[in-house]
Amino acid sequence: MSGRRRHSRFRTLAAWSGKMRVWRDVSIYPTENGNEITVFSDTAGVVEEELTLGLMGPSGQVDLRVRVVESNPEIVDGVVQHRLRLLMLDAVQ
Repeated sequence: MSGRRRHSRFRTLAAWSGKMRVWRDVSIYPTENGNEITVFSDTAGVVEEELTLGLMGPSGQVDLRVRVVESNPEIVDGVVQHRLRLLMLDAVQ
């Protein structure tokens, strides 16, 4: 962007910190290990990253804190999907 503007549009005095929530649809599959969930997503996961998995049910939404254990690309119905193995940490109400 150099050469396009003479001045910055916006500048902060100190760095900000925060969280960003990006909603993605995933397909969820049970595993033999009761502490893990396998999901298929259109985006890859980052190993060791902690995420919140929102599950919708008849009584509302339950949020699960999970950690990505493994992320591998696979072809599903002719489309590249990412199989993520997630370790459940705890439920957030």
